[in-house]
Amino acid sequence: MKALLSIPALLLAANVNAACIAARPDSAPAIPDGAVSDAKAMFEAQEATKAYVAEVEKFLECREDQIGIFEYNFFVTRAEEVAKSYNVELQEYRSREEALASS
Repeated sequence: MKALLSIPALLLAANVNAACIAARPDSAPAIPDGAVSDAKAMFEAQEATKAYVAEVEKFLECREDQIGIFEYNFFVTRAEEVAKSYNVELQEYRSREEALASS
């Protein structure tokens, strides 16, 4: 009887993993140099950065129980570094634009 009750639980657990189709995030997006990039390149980098961070979040949410703490921390750190790198270049771009506008 207990064996029969455990079968639905096993099938439910298999369906939870089957519904989780988040793939391991690919390489991080390239961030352009804010000192020389145009608005289009910075916007594209912003969109790529947002998409990458969302991909990492989805992967971690989906696979949290299947990956170790080191791998989890690796992906969190990598996503934070990509976002930080973009923000540094965005600040450089904005500083350059302000300098050009005030000339």
